Amino acid sequence: AGNVFVWVFSLAMWNLMSRSINVDSLAFHHIKTGPSDSIKFKFDETKTDKTGEFVQEKNCYANPLHAHLCFFTALGCWISINSERLESTEKLFLIPGSKNGTASSRYCTKLAELVNQYADIAKCHLRVSHFNAHGIRKGSGTHASSATTLPPSFVAVAARGEWSIGKILDVYFKFAMGGDQYLGRILALLDPNDESFALL
Repeated sequence: AGNVFVWVFSLAMWNLMSRSINVDSLAFHHIKTGPSDSIKFKFDETKTDKTGEFVQEKNCYANPLHAHLCFFTALGCWISINSERLESTEKLFLIPGSKNGTASSRYCTKLAELVNQYADIAKCHLRVSHFNAHGIRKGSGTHASSATTLPPSFVAVAARGEWSIGKILDVYFKFAMGGDQYLGRILALLDPNDESFALL
C-alpha cells in the first residue's frame, strides 16, 4: 500500500519482538553494531524493567533474499526519507514536540486501516475481528518457536520478547547472546533449514 511508516514499524516490532510503545521511542542511541553482520538494539527501559537493569541487547539481521521483509532495508528507507527531520532529533518515529506514545498510537491506527482496507486478503492469515498490533510481537515469538524443527531456546525467545520466567531468566540466562543471534536470523525470516541461513 506504499505506507513506509507501517512497513518499517511492523518490521521493527517483529524483529525486536517488542511492544509498539517500545518501538515508539526507538532512538539512534539504542543502536550499535553487533557481532559479524548484526545490528544490536538495546532499549533504555521496558514495561517490566523501568530501571533498565535487565534490558538485553537484541541482534537483528538483514534478509538479502527478500527486500520487503528486510528490517535493514526498511530502516534505511525510513532514515533516507526522513533525513531532514532526523537532523534535529535522534528519535526515529516520534516527531519533535510530540508526546511519547503518539507514534505507537498512529501506527496502531494506520495498521488497522490497512488490515480493514485489505480485509479479503488479511482474513486468509488472521481473524480480522480479533486483530490488533500486539499480535505482531506474539506472532514473531510463535514463528520463532514453530517455524523449524530446531527452534531457538525458549529462554532466548522469552528474553527477547520480555516475557518473564522469573528470576531464573534474569540471573542465569541474562547473557545468553548465542541464542539471541540464532533467534535474530530466524526473525529476519531466513530459513534455518537452508544453507542461505548464514548468509551475510
